[in-house]
Amino acid sequence: MKKIYHLLAFLLLISIMSYSYLEHDKYYLSISDFIKAPEKYDNVLTEQQVKIESITKDSFTARFGNDYITVKYPNMQKPKNGMVTFTGYYKKEGYIEAKEIRYNNYSDGKYLFSFIGLFLFLFFLFKEWKLTPRGFENA
Repeated sequence: MKKIYHLLAFLLLISIMSYSYLEHDKYYLSISDFIKAPEKYDNVLTEQQVKIESITKDSFTARFGNDYITVKYPNMQKPKNGMVTFTGYYKKEGYIEAKEIRYNNYSDGKYLFSFIGLFLFLFFLFKEWKLTPRGFENA
């Protein structure tokens, strides 16, 4: 009976992976798809996190891997580390019109806090428990 459950779980996993592989591009188009046929995706909503290459007063050039695209947004400010997250609409003229922008000025700070938390956790773990060949024991 256990083997049947494992087989069913495996088949379910394979079917979910196949469905995702076949249906992903219908819901999550890439920038390359938009660049190839911008008129096809006119007014389609998108949310992206990008690195800014160049910036002007009312637009910026965003890098998506090897692709570059213009994103229009009034009163654009330069973020401290060059990363922004925006929500906007694809336009048939070949650019994205952003309706909301979030500046990711200190997005790397979460890694610093995570390392501090990890070190504190390990400190208290090994203060209370001693690692032996047979596992953990009270210190």
